Amino acid sequence: MRRFAILGVLALAAALLLVSAPAAMADGPDIVGNWHGNWKCTPPDCDKPGGGMDGNIQSKGGNHYGGTFHLKNTTIGDISGDVDATLNGNQFNGNIRNSEGTINFNSNVNGNHVHGNFDGPLGKGTFDMDK
Repeated sequence: MRRFAILGVLALAAALLLVSAPAAMADGPDIVGNWHGNWKCTPPDCDKPGGGMDGNIQSKGGNHYGGTFHLKNTTIGDISGDVDATLNGNQFNGNIRNSEGTINFNSNVNGNHVHGNFDGPLGKGTFDMDK
């Protein structure tokens, strides 16, 4: 009888862990919403020192996100592109696709602030944005 009680407690503990696992995975920064900030070019290949950026991030389910961003003051003027990214912990990584190609980015989310690096056909550098 004691074995059944121990097995029952273990089964209950395992069930609770399985039920709470998706909730724990959902914890993390809330990146859905409107963002604004600035980008800066990393020398030596800088025709423009930097500019503004704004856009929105939307959930596509799980840890996948989309949206649209507008980059201002690039070497070809203002451009827009579609976001395709993932959030793993505080790491928000992906790309922005536009008519000039693909801008890859890696960033760290800290509350309502994101700091990261980018690399694309028009140059590379850093960015900061706030929600």
